[in-house]
Amino acid sequence: MVDDKSITEQVQEFQHIANKIAISEIDLDENFHVGGIVSKHPPSWKEYKSKLLHKKEDLTLEQLLQHLQIEQEIQYRDNNILKEPP
Repeated sequence: MVDDKSITEQVQEFQHIANKIAISEIDLDENFHVGGIVSKHPPSWKEYKSKLLHKKEDLTLEQLLQHLQIEQEIQYRDNNILKEPP
């Protein structure tokens, strides 16, 4: 993943690829799918990626997507606050 595209957009692209794999009748384990998304976070998400990797419980794909959307909104808000003139 890269920093200049939204995480949501990149995850959707990843899911599109996963759907193509599923259509080919190759079974993709949900934990593998979630792990693939987490492991490909862009460099600016390093701390958040580390936090997700150290969680004790497994996340479902739906839970991961909710977490990512919330975190993305927080990062956008924080970055916009930092960029506003004093």
